[in-house]
Amino acid sequence: MVPSKHASRNDYYRAIAAELKIREVGLVVLAGFMRIVGEPLIEAFRNRIMNIHPALLPSFPGLHGRSRRLTMG
Repeated sequence: MVPSKHASRNDYYRAIAAELKIREVGLVVLAGFMRIVGEPLIEAFRNRIMNIHPALLPSFPGLHGRSRRLTMG
């Protein structure tokens, strides 16, 4: 789904939630999502969303957390 094709941020997250429900998704795993998750998605999947990050937060946030950690030795 493309966020710009929706009238608002909440409409985008409602569309995602609707599609996940159609597919009978039980657990939403955010891997590399890189967006703040909207309330409509959180409400639709309360206590069934897992966000994973490849680096220790908050010390190494963002796209290049792992490489920044590696350069620190």
